[in-house]
Amino acid sequence: MDSTQLFVFFTGLVALINPLANLPLYQSLVAGYSLATQKRIAIRTTLSIMAYMTIIVWLGKYLLMGLRIDVAAMEIAGGLIVARVALDMLNPSDKEMPSDEAEQSHREPWSIVAVVPIAIPLTVGGGTLAYITANASQNLEAAGLLGLSLACIGASVVIGLSYYFSKSIMNVLGPIGTRILVRLAAVVLLAIGVQLLGSGVRGLIPALGLGSE
Repeated sequence: MDSTQLFVFFTGLVALINPLANLPLYQSLVAGYSLATQKRIAIRTTLSIMAYMTIIVWLGKYLLMGLRIDVAAMEIAGGLIVARVALDMLNPSDKEMPSDEAEQSHREPWSIVAVVPIAIPLTVGGGTLAYITANASQNLEAAGLLGLSLACIGASVVIGLSYYFSKSIMNVLGPIGTRILVRLAAVVLLAIGVQLLGSGVRGLIPALGLGSE
């Protein structure tokens, strides 16, 4: 896996998770804690998503083998999910936390809130799982998996920094700036989803017998 492919994977991962779009909901979850505790939540969340995504890189392919799922099928599924997420980003609906759920989250220990629901599923959801697994299944050598792991760690740091400085970022960007960046990320993400989908379809053509005359 060359540096260009790793950069595309890294960019797609950050765009898929889309931390800027998550900041308002993230803020609603941490608003009831002190500023110092909010910083600790951001750090714990970063470590949690870093560990989770790295585990997916190395063990995702065994999950596919256990479930007897073809790599090409996972690529198609991942491409469809990624494309759907991108389309939702281009046509967003307001995501709001119900007041009673937000209040309940403030009663939870911060160490638990940092992992669930912030790290999982707010940050790393099913689309991220499919995207990482599909890419890891294409790179079964240790060097390729190591590269993907480093990309996941880098993406985790970027996401963690956005959470750590979430209030400042929202103040600087404002609602208009945030929407512009989200839509730019959506275009990139849609292109990656289509690419994954195309790769999966090409992989299934021999299995379906469509490649022979």
